[in-house]
Amino acid sequence: MRKRPLNVLMISTIFYPKVNGTVIAVTNLLRCLQEHGCKVRLVTRKIPGAVPTEGWQNIPVIRVGSNFKSPLSRLALSWNQIRAGISLMKKEHVDVIHAHGAHSLLAGLILSKMFHKPVVATYHGFQRLWFKSARWKPELNLALTYPISRMLIHRANAIIAQSQTLKKVITQLYGIDPKKIHVIPHAIDEERFKFIPTPSSMEPTVLFVGSLVRVQGVDLLVKSAPTILKDFPQAKFMIVGSGPQRKSLQRLIERLKLEKSVFLIGPVYNQSELTKHYSSARVVVIPIKYRGYILSLVALEAMSTGRPVVTTMTLDPGLDNYGVRKAGFNPAELAQVIKGILSLNEEEYSTLAASARKYVEERCSKKIVALEVENVYRQLIETF
Repeated sequence: MRKRPLNVLMISTIFYPKVNGTVIAVTNLLRCLQEHGCKVRLVTRKIPGAVPTEGWQNIPVIRVGSNFKSPLSRLALSWNQIRAGISLMKKEHVDVIHAHGAHSLLAGLILSKMFHKPVVATYHGFQRLWFKSARWKPELNLALTYPISRMLIHRANAIIAQSQTLKKVITQLYGIDPKKIHVIPHAIDEERFKFIPTPSSMEPTVLFVGSLVRVQGVDLLVKSAPTILKDFPQAKFMIVGSGPQRKSLQRLIERLKLEKSVFLIGPVYNQSELTKHYSSARVVVIPIKYRGYILSLVALEAMSTGRPVVTTMTLDPGLDNYGVRKAGFNPAELAQVIKGILSLNEEEYSTLAASARKYVEERCSKKIVALEVENVYRQLIETF
């Protein structure tokens, strides 16, 4: 017998028109659940220029709250998310609440108590795990908020982690029962990020995609370029993204005399254009300055296109079988691993490209992720 479609209330602190990894992850999950037959709604934060209520790709989006610039405004956001959730849940049936981040989880837990609905939590970043030199939150802030975040995550009915390694981190960091944590990777639109077995560019192109902030480690990639260029003088380094480090990166490029090899492309929000950058690259590099713990969206988009990934992240065992190579946190080690990819012959490269795509198809496709997330929802609903 066909199961009744589920009604899901998503709560997130940010959404379009802002674009970052969290927004894209939430967007991908909304899309794949909707295509799977779930009825989804989103409550999120107001952003200047966005209308309070809209139908984003036939998904109702309600925007509430404040500018999110102070602790008081963050509490105000949670309060407004609660009010919006109460209004919505009085009018429409909701089976499960899915909160993204601590502030959204606070709202979700209160709504759960009021309407007796299960809450699922997903986190998209743990600054307390970053290198201290890369954090933008003060250490005192992280220390003071730890007991609160620990209390909140303990009260979630289920937690979704994007990797086995992250599951271990959450278990150790917050003392969570591992049985509450379900490992489900990010969803990737493998039809949009199509498999291209060999690069469309004849030049050995090294690609970075992400925010130009300290934690992303773009400076490590730029500093590795001179070593790579000694063996691959035609190599091009394409840096896609924007952020506060742009000027300092430009100065670094000029100081190292890399103007003819390293290019700051700027942000690319159109996914068709982004796919072109992946397709022209020989390798995608993620030199992030913390241990990472998950395959990021950039890594999965690259792998979906068939691009090997070089990263400093600590990841689940066995990913080297799928075109993911681990590098150290310094330019020399990073350069050595990148050169290893650039040195592959076409047969070796094609094998690596196919294995990367296979990983996405088997674990991260929209259908697979939607089914696994829905199964978590249904298990909670049956036992709540």
